[in-house]
Amino acid sequence: MVLTKNEQQLKNILTIWSILFLAVGIWIGFFSTPTERRIETLFWITGTILIVLSLLSAVARTGVRHHVVLLDVLKFATFCYGIVLLIVGWNGNSPELMFGIASLVVCAVTIVFHSRALRSRFNLHFLSGRQALAFHALAEVTMVGGEYEILSADDLTERIDRYLSSFTSSRKFSLRIALLALEYIPLGFLRPPLSWMGAEDRILFIKKRFMNSKGALRDLIRGMKQMVYLVYYGDPKTHASVGFVPFEDRERFRAMKPKEDPAELHVVVPTNDIITDICVIGSGAAGAVLAYNLAKKTKRKVTILERGPYVVPQRDFTNLETDMLPRLYTDGGLQLTQDFDLAILQGACVGGTTVVNNGICFRVPDDVLNEWEGIGAGIDRSLLADSFTDVEKIIRVKELDHDLVGKGSMKFVDGCKQLNLEAQWVHTNFEECVGSGYCNLGCKYNRKLSMLLNYLPMAAELGVEIVPDCTVMKIETDGRKATKLICSGKQKNKYSVTAKTVVVAAGAIASSGLLMKSGIKKNVGTRVSFNIATPMHAEFAERLNTFDGVQMCCYLKNEDCLLETTFNPPAASALIMPGWFEEHTARMKRYPFLATAAPVVGSKPNGKIKRSIFGSIDVDYTMDPQDLVRLKKGMQLLSKIFLAAGATCVMPSMFETIAIRSEADLHKIDESIQKPEDVALSSAHPQGGNPMSNDPAVGVVDTNFKIHGFDNLYVCDASIFPTSVRVNPQLTIMAMATYAAQRIA
Repeated sequence: MVLTKNEQQLKNILTIWSILFLAVGIWIGFFSTPTERRIETLFWITGTILIVLSLLSAVARTGVRHHVVLLDVLKFATFCYGIVLLIVGWNGNSPELMFGIASLVVCAVTIVFHSRALRSRFNLHFLSGRQALAFHALAEVTMVGGEYEILSADDLTERIDRYLSSFTSSRKFSLRIALLALEYIPLGFLRPPLSWMGAEDRILFIKKRFMNSKGALRDLIRGMKQMVYLVYYGDPKTHASVGFVPFEDRERFRAMKPKEDPAELHVVVPTNDIITDICVIGSGAAGAVLAYNLAKKTKRKVTILERGPYVVPQRDFTNLETDMLPRLYTDGGLQLTQDFDLAILQGACVGGTTVVNNGICFRVPDDVLNEWEGIGAGIDRSLLADSFTDVEKIIRVKELDHDLVGKGSMKFVDGCKQLNLEAQWVHTNFEECVGSGYCNLGCKYNRKLSMLLNYLPMAAELGVEIVPDCTVMKIETDGRKATKLICSGKQKNKYSVTAKTVVVAAGAIASSGLLMKSGIKKNVGTRVSFNIATPMHAEFAERLNTFDGVQMCCYLKNEDCLLETTFNPPAASALIMPGWFEEHTARMKRYPFLATAAPVVGSKPNGKIKRSIFGSIDVDYTMDPQDLVRLKKGMQLLSKIFLAAGATCVMPSMFETIAIRSEADLHKIDESIQKPEDVALSSAHPQGGNPMSNDPAVGVVDTNFKIHGFDNLYVCDASIFPTSVRVNPQLTIMAMATYAAQRIA
């Protein structure tokens, strides 16, 4: 083990302390006069303490990485000793006062040098030394089964810090708190901090106090262990251990036809305030379509403001999960509801979520439009149908090429046939797709026709300006007019945007948050809904290599939910893989034998978006009991389908591990899932927050997409949906944006 420079300095400091404590102890014992000793009892106590501190320092220096407990005891002891001496000698210029000050200086210097040593050991840029030790302690016992031959706990701690350092999010603060809680919660059970425990004691404590708990403790350990899995299985060094073959090493890659890279977009980096005619906030499925259509119809100057960066797939994408999640997703993929029960995945780059989704294209069901009409959100269905047709032509929607379907998805199709159910193939906006399986990480091969490859280039040709890395802090208003946008750039530089017309298209959560920050509050943040999914793994006896093919291929509709096939690279798969310790490791070893699908439930619009006292925008959502019932029915049906296809085991993504090996086991789903927190839930489809309704008592916008009470301020994105569309919404969002442009223009 080679120590870093700062660790060697800590070792040297401990050597000095050891000699110093010993020397002072000897001086007090043998050379000081009785007068200088003052109180004989205090003299013996002082001498004993100094000898102990000398021994602590001497032993700690022999292993500054391993003797964390001794270093902590040394810091605590010198602090307490210094405080006691200060109290004793406070009323006079006594030796006790001098020794007290010296002891506190020793404590402070040790803390500084230990912190520097930890930062250099793990190459820390975001975490503190104590937070790193907490993560290290968990990582050391989470990955078991000889896995450390590939990556050590030190490696994982360095990687999680690198991951958290690579993006900006206020939510990262909660991770700091969570790691400190993980470290010190054992004190509440009269146990030492987690990093002090031996490995076996640590495992036993986690099993007893975390795994068998409910609520906050269970959420804490679930979140922290998933961070371990993310950085472990997200590292390419571990891929061979689970049988994952990177796309560049597959036959599909070798057979891929060359395709000329598209031209890069010209983006604007403001140096002064911006004056424009129409400002569109957001560049995703709504914003890009709106900007193009408004520029085309009005011939006026249109400017797009995008919070995320401009990324060029062929240049910036790496196909590595730990690279692309922080680069392309809101909050680095860490966005959660307030109760931590629902993970919300949204893109945060030029092109928005269209860059990182699966390209699935559904038209909004008629019964959903019927619901909207009853809420006061009537849509001209003929014009909307024309809008769908226009969008489908531009983004080239067509049925997925069956040659791109992986074996795991075919198992779903086979199971449906066995049960006399009719699985259907998805329609996507792919062109010359090569089945890399990296849709959710963006497509570096430019085969997924996101906004980067159609509407944004088309808009740019019409003179639309695209401003990336632009956070709109506030919309300033005067009476019925939106007058100015206050913006912050990548370097925290402030500038304003003045526009005659402002359209908010930043997504369900961000759009609501922006209106709240701008003082527009009536009905804002209401009627929030989701398409909620819970992935389920099915294990087969034969090797499937489901990763080799399109991630989402086919689906089955019924009255309760939508069942969709899916499959993820190793890290994302590990996050939803049930099991702990050896059990989780063993299941990941079966990665090539797995197929995955998920029931998707359109939730009731009972969620809310709120602004916290700290200014952050939070999602307050608890799954309705009826929605949970429908989700469980979907899980049972999906289990039957996989079992009919020959699966040896179906595994829901749950905290409590259950295995469904026959239909006789289906009751386990009902029995084990009593609350939403009992099963892993996620959604890439938040909707609502600024619901449409011509009734001002219900809606934020009217059926012309104009905010009630304003003449030039509009909203058009998924936030206007008064109820969930219940299917993948990107095509509906694009069609609604096309439809809205006719009214805004």
